[in-house]
Amino acid sequence: MTGLWALAASSVALLAVLAVEGPVWMDRHGVFMLDGDPPRNSASTVEVVMDIFSTGMWSGHLILWVPAVLMGAALGAWIGGRRSSLGRARQLAA
Repeated sequence: MTGLWALAASSVALLAVLAVEGPVWMDRHGVFMLDGDPPRNSASTVEVVMDIFSTGMWSGHLILWVPAVLMGAALGAWIGGRRSSLGRARQLAA
């Protein structure tokens, strides 16, 4: 559950940074912030912010980070289960 909250929070943070810094990069350098590509036509602020969705970069992030979140959750549950079973075994032995 914590991993999913972290994924959502990082996505919101990414969009916030794109909303603030993306137009600055476009004005100063004439390129999109995430991939460094120049726009085909003049780009509006909305197009600059939504560049992550128009380039397909979001799918790469999902392919990479969703399995990492699931593996972390599984590992945390396994470790928690091992620790609780060891604690019960120690209580029974005492």
